Amino acid sequence: MYGLIFTVPLFFAFEFGPWVGLASVVIGALLGDYVASQSLTLFPWHGYASDAIFAFIPGLALLITRGRYDNWRAITIALIMSAGGIIVSNILVAIGDSIVYQYVLYDNFLGRTLLFLSPLILLPIQLIIYNAIANQGKSPSHL
Repeated sequence: MYGLIFTVPLFFAFEFGPWVGLASVVIGALLGDYVASQSLTLFPWHGYASDAIFAFIPGLALLITRGRYDNWRAITIALIMSAGGIIVSNILVAIGDSIVYQYVLYDNFLGRTLLFLSPLILLPIQLIIYNAIANQGKSPSHL
């Protein structure tokens, strides 16, 4: 379930840019952690930095696609950028966790990467639906 939460910042990053995705994931993580534990001192900084990278890198796809995900090429770019963000983010958190908690680096990286497969499955569906609604009455889609 944790991985599904990240479909929202990914969507915001793709549609509105990397800074919006970064802000949505960091604000959401900080608020969620504070509400859940009434403290922000329980969670290390590298987790928040990892979340920020996770949303920022995929948001750079907006520069290539110009926010139009109406063909398979644009959706493929979005998925590749998402995978890149997931990998870089998970490397950062795996290294940080291995230092702070003495976790095995590979196991932590693999577990987190598998956790983030669900947003990669839901993302194309979200983008197609959003573009169908946003472009209603405009030229037909090239999907």
